[in-house]
Amino acid sequence: MPSASLLSDPVDYRDLKEWIAHQESLPQPTPLTDAQRKAIAELKASIIKNVPEPELGETDWVSLLFRFRDANHEDNAAVSFRDEAGPNGTWRCFCSYTGPGSHEPTEFPNKDSGFIADSRNTPVAPGFAKKKDAKKYAARCCAEWLMKVELLSPKGEVLRRRKGSSVATPPPSIPATPSKAQAAARPSASASSPSPPASDDSDNERPAAERVRDLCKHLGIIQPKYHVVSTATSAPGNALFFDGRADFGTDAVTVPETVGRVTACLSRASTKERIAEEVLVYLIEEKARREEQFRAVAGGGAADATDDDDDHGGSLDESTGSDE
Repeated sequence: MPSASLLSDPVDYRDLKEWIAHQESLPQPTPLTDAQRKAIAELKASIIKNVPEPELGETDWVSLLFRFRDANHEDNAAVSFRDEAGPNGTWRCFCSYTGPGSHEPTEFPNKDSGFIADSRNTPVAPGFAKKKDAKKYAARCCAEWLMKVELLSPKGEVLRRRKGSSVATPPPSIPATPSKAQAAARPSASASSPSPPASDDSDNERPAAERVRDLCKHLGIIQPKYHVVSTATSAPGNALFFDGRADFGTDAVTVPETVGRVTACLSRASTKERIAEEVLVYLIEEKARREEQFRAVAGGGAADATDDDDDHGGSLDESTGSDE
């Protein structure tokens, strides 16, 4: 505890200024002790104004971007995300987009789409307490830019450009349901291939741990256990922090080792929440990857079935019960 005289005496900034000037003059500043890091962090937190988090709304921007990517796969549309630590324990996320409208990778948010003014009035990407909110904001900035260049409708409908045209057009309408006679003449899709994984990315308001549980069951991955350890040091006055990791048991060999590893959390509860958020990001991307593989396989199967219809007059070989 600071002494009463230390709190009541006038503050002399000269030593502090000299120490800062000395640190800045070195090619490599002297490493800070844990006590110094804690003191500087507390000082910055007390004098730097926190910028309010932008409103995110109810739209599932991440899933919308993935649908846009899938609808424009012929134009090699690609969407990816990267996270970074923000100020005062917050998170920032950037969405990298390549495809129609931008043949070079473009990151969102940027100074033209999504940056906000920080406490020094400098344009920066906003920080969020939750990593999933930072990702949602990055996806929203990208989606709003796609709307601006008329690749997405204001209602979030995926639009595509005709080759050689600068005008975006809606995707073709879904064909009408075939008649019973037409359905009988074609092989059953459910008999030859599994149904695509159901979409469950529209429940952003549910806790991350619940979504992790459901996605693990859906993907056939062991639900992870959350291991949390304290990282307190013996130095007096040091804050207590927590590190955590996700343990996938026997499925650990198929999940990247870095998934679900977090550090410097302020409580056990927030550590588990951050682990779940990290795991959730991986599971959503894994589900999208599997859905893309399914579409590739299903598309190839449909092409094979069409070729066989041409060769055999649209009927199955009754002797084998297949369309080979």
